[in-house]
Amino acid sequence: MKHLLVWMGVVFLAVLTLTSCGGGGGGGGDGDNQLQIAGFDNNTVEPLAKLTIIGKGFNPSAYLTVNFFDDADFSLDVPVLEATTSSVIVAVPPYINKSTGKFESGTVSVRVLQNSTAGNVISNTLTGLDIGALPILTLAPGEVTANVAGFLELSLTDTINQLAELDRLPGGQFNTGDLRSRLEVIRLQYGELKTKVRNAINNPDQAETIGMINGVSISLDAESLAIADQLMVAIINETLAQLQVTSPAALASGALALTNVSSICENNPEVCGASGQPPVTLKYYRTGEVTAVEQYHYAMALPGARELFSKVANWFAATSATLGAVATVTGFGTPVVVVAAVTQVNIECMAVKYGLDAARLSANSTDKEAAQDLLEDFTGTLEYMRDSVLSPTIAAISEQAGVVYDLFTGWQPVVEDQIPDYVSQIGNFIAMPAPTGDVTGAWSGTVNNPNLGRVGCAGGESYFDLSLNEDDFTTITGSYGSVPVSGSRTGYTMTINASTRFGNRSYTWAWDGNDTISGSVAYFCWSLETGQLLNEGTGTFSVTRY
Repeated sequence: MKHLLVWMGVVFLAVLTLTSCGGGGGGGGDGDNQLQIAGFDNNTVEPLAKLTIIGKGFNPSAYLTVNFFDDADFSLDVPVLEATTSSVIVAVPPYINKSTGKFESGTVSVRVLQNSTAGNVISNTLTGLDIGALPILTLAPGEVTANVAGFLELSLTDTINQLAELDRLPGGQFNTGDLRSRLEVIRLQYGELKTKVRNAINNPDQAETIGMINGVSISLDAESLAIADQLMVAIINETLAQLQVTSPAALASGALALTNVSSICENNPEVCGASGQPPVTLKYYRTGEVTAVEQYHYAMALPGARELFSKVANWFAATSATLGAVATVTGFGTPVVVVAAVTQVNIECMAVKYGLDAARLSANSTDKEAAQDLLEDFTGTLEYMRDSVLSPTIAAISEQAGVVYDLFTGWQPVVEDQIPDYVSQIGNFIAMPAPTGDVTGAWSGTVNNPNLGRVGCAGGESYFDLSLNEDDFTTITGSYGSVPVSGSRTGYTMTINASTRFGNRSYTWAWDGNDTISGSVAYFCWSLETGQLLNEGTGTFSVTRY
């Protein structure tokens, strides 16, 4: 069973850019009266579908998980995708029969767990949520997996071509050669994965072991490939539902995954040409202007494509976390599945959004709005990858695992080495206009201080205020609390010196050009008896002008 679940990591390495993301019950115990759940939006749900849980007392800023469990030792904690004070949305995990170790249909109970600085809270329990079985396949095991790997190979080809278009802009503003060469390595790896799966399909009696993860073999046998295909089809069907595109019967039965292209054309005729084929023109979704763009990917022509694929990325991240929980419960100390899937899914969704922005910028080299979108796409993905994915990825792997290992670690040099340089190029090109006005006024908000590990210095969120005055030469004076400050402003950047009781501290604060300032300040822990400084940290704040 273990090798089957590790292969799930390969499954979700491949599904990536195809698509996006969304289930009542009753009964249960008392739980904490501050957190109550009252029902589901659907009592019967398919694996990996969205489930909305209605209730009260949810804290959207807390860490929220949903516990799916039964009386037969099945129990999974799945991170919440979206939350308000009265509802949470989560991806439903496939049900595992713990006595057989197989994915089956089943009925579970549900409760919500909330973790915040105020403490841990568990809701009451709702019973009677029916989870369906994984989709039934009619094609040979591995067909869907191989098709999706091939789709991603072509998708990266489009992205590389769009990068090359940027290099041809006048003035030599961009140089993407190194980035394109690294993406080409990843594209070839998808081709290798496709080939290996095809070989496994054609030679079902010769299961190939392509590597090891944490001492567990990754084998391309028929049973592993069948589970891979079932999970892919489940995600594709749910994604099409979220896009409000009717799932073709062929997809529901496990036919070619790529038929979703024609489905999108049929249901969105304005996107595709008269022949029903994906268009080769770029339509500015803000202005309606149409411009010819060579080898333009069909998905990039969808109006509002960046926003759509942001939703896709979030949905896949939630789905990946769900499968990571499955892997953990079935015996893996480290959820390799979620690490691999989240890495590839978010990078691939970024690549689709990036292709849209690059096409717009190539068609109009003065489109600074497109360049700004590029910058936002890259910086957001960079921060997510660095903080949430790269470190746990490297920590999770004890041995290289052939194609699988290369696929989700091959992005590291791209993220760490190439993207920051390219972001710098874009930033210089955008050359944001200087703000008007100044920062004079009274500001209030909150500061989040660190826990310095001593009584009375536990940190947390607290009130924070600024009083500032800026003269005609952008020289700044003022204070926060009883601490006097002075400095200057250049554009949106404020260089500040604070005269604290423990000496001067220098800060760089950011102004949005309107009524918000954010930055950091020193947080001191000292003895009330001696006045001696015991420890020092840095708190982050955000204030608005009133």
